[in-house]
Amino acid sequence: MRREMLDRLVPRTAPEPFHVRLERGEHPALFTTGAATRHCVITTGAYDLLEAAPEARRRQVLLLEQLLAGMEGAFQLHVASRPARRGASSRPRLAAFLADDESPAFSRNVSLVLSDATPAVTRVASKWEALRLRAGWPQPGDGVARALLAQAQSATRVLQLMGLAPDLLENRALDRFLDEALPACLARGLDADWHEGGNWLRVDGRLSRTFLLDGYPGIELEPGWLSHLLDTPAVYDLAVHGFRIPAASAMRVLSGRIRALQATRLSDIASQSAGDPLAETGLPEALGLRREVAANQQHVFAISLYITLEADHPDELDAASAGLLDRASRAMVRLLPAVFQMAAGRVATLPVGEDRVGHQRLLPGGVAATLYPWSWDELQQPHGHFVGRRLRGNAPILIDTFDDDVFSNANVGVFGHSGAGKTYLMKGLLLSDADAGIGGFVIDPEAEYGDVCAAIGGQWVDLALGTGTSINVLDPALAAVGERDPRGDQVADLLDLLGTMCGTLAEDDRVDLDVVLRDLLAGAGHTLADLRSELENRGAAPRVARSLRRWTEGPLGDLFARPTNVALDADFVVFSLRDLKEEVLPVAYFLIAQWIWSRVRSAPARRRLLFDEVGLVFEYPLVRRFLVRLARRVRKYQGSLSLVTQNAGDLLSSDQGLVLATNPSTLFLGAQRQAEAQRLQRAFGLTDSQCEFLATAGRGDFLLLAGDRRHRVRVCANPWQAPAGEALVD
Repeated sequence: MRREMLDRLVPRTAPEPFHVRLERGEHPALFTTGAATRHCVITTGAYDLLEAAPEARRRQVLLLEQLLAGMEGAFQLHVASRPARRGASSRPRLAAFLADDESPAFSRNVSLVLSDATPAVTRVASKWEALRLRAGWPQPGDGVARALLAQAQSATRVLQLMGLAPDLLENRALDRFLDEALPACLARGLDADWHEGGNWLRVDGRLSRTFLLDGYPGIELEPGWLSHLLDTPAVYDLAVHGFRIPAASAMRVLSGRIRALQATRLSDIASQSAGDPLAETGLPEALGLRREVAANQQHVFAISLYITLEADHPDELDAASAGLLDRASRAMVRLLPAVFQMAAGRVATLPVGEDRVGHQRLLPGGVAATLYPWSWDELQQPHGHFVGRRLRGNAPILIDTFDDDVFSNANVGVFGHSGAGKTYLMKGLLLSDADAGIGGFVIDPEAEYGDVCAAIGGQWVDLALGTGTSINVLDPALAAVGERDPRGDQVADLLDLLGTMCGTLAEDDRVDLDVVLRDLLAGAGHTLADLRSELENRGAAPRVARSLRRWTEGPLGDLFARPTNVALDADFVVFSLRDLKEEVLPVAYFLIAQWIWSRVRSAPARRRLLFDEVGLVFEYPLVRRFLVRLARRVRKYQGSLSLVTQNAGDLLSSDQGLVLATNPSTLFLGAQRQAEAQRLQRAFGLTDSQCEFLATAGRGDFLLLAGDRRHRVRVCANPWQAPAGEALVD
């Protein structure tokens, strides 16, 4: 009935709807709105408070409270939700895909507007307001302007501590911001075709509806609760207006509130009725807040919050409004339409520092800081790979692990149980690497990367008995090129390898082997069979010579004691180890690791060194020590060590494994068993919500830890990788 009544009301029309005169100030960072008040705008970067670690979340909220406490005038936190930008990639095919992508996605931009005076709560008729505008407003002095700019600089420093990359807009940057954020009739002074109804406003064919926050949740507010509204998948402007109330005024207001609550309680006692729960809980809180204000331990703010939805059609606006109200009810807040104040409400949600509605509530500083608006983050690096989409908002994720400005190293860790989508993720990443000219070396224990190797045109090396493949253990190509004593280092590595082949070496055996190996490596073309013959001829290390017989004869001899017969100079090489017996695996892993380290040292270049199912090899001390060394040093040679494992506990249960697990700057955490999810929570400081997400994640859902940012993503491959996509499974 109320809606029908509002629809029957005659819309109001006039030459322009907002009664705001926007003018630039004498300083390049200032503008006025014709109300004797100057404003400046600080744009900020993005931050997702919901996914931040608990310590980081507490720090962000405390810094916001510090920022608000330092405000001398009015402030406005403005959030603009717009369709996500597309085509933000330097790669032609990816840019074309993003430009044609029609998946609904929205981005959120937060800015801070500072004003040089505290606005009064005014409800002035439009005619009277127009008369005052025509009469002109007195201009504030230069001292006030300087104070506003000084306050802006102070706010910028706090925002920098929050990691938000603030930027005080000036000159053309400010003009562009206002031109994009405001209706044309405000930004460029054009005449507007507009109509205003009871609960809608149409300006130049664009519909809008403004809601005001009339009731906060009746529970203790947690930082980030505003995200229930911010996640609304629609075009909107949300504004939080506020100013700090002087302590004397706050004390008077609180004293009046306390008297009213005490009167309510006395009335309930006298009438022997059930006590008002709001009075029962509100009175102790009001008394405590008054004590804190009196002791200068707390500030009180006048806060108002508005949100304006925009749409092209009435049905679309009604659907967005219903969705917003549903989210508000789930957040236990009460939103009301700004009935008959739609034009004033629209001004209140524009980033011009004007609150013409004045629907304010008194909040202590700690509560005001829970209105943290930075609960949205995107990861779209211009040179990044497309790995999937955010589960919140559907925005594409573009990540460049080799970006030194963002990540401390290019290493990647992928943890998740069988079927989580780990291999699918890594195959897509390798194919994207190939498009960008980035090479890769893959240690493949289950022969799962053959299709990717074929698609890239890489070298497939099948290390198995009877295949005819041979890798010479004494090959000079396995020496660590660039070391001060490469031959000595190779001898030390070979002694460790021989200890793995023949059992623990006695000290006498190590001395004999050191001498013989140095003599053989001084020449060229020697093999493990030559080492055994030389030991037998010299009568040195007899036990080792006998043990080497099984490694130099038969199928094992064909694999390890013959000249290398595979070309390993390709940019992309896959070593398949599926058919090797377990006793041979540590030897094969060590030889491959030596070869990889030699290639990395001799020819530094961007390469991805992938060890799939690293938990299978972590039990071998020789390989474990090598991986730890590689993780710490590969960055110097432009490489990226990528580790994939089903059981993160294999790594987290030892000191060396913990180094490997926590070293990568980029981590993809997939579906986990509950116990493993809790271990990851302790290791990486995950929130309870993130831990629960890992325990219930579906196939292809990952928690991405990219530096200090965290995203919940669903991985998917690029469309042009679809021909190889049938093999992109875990």
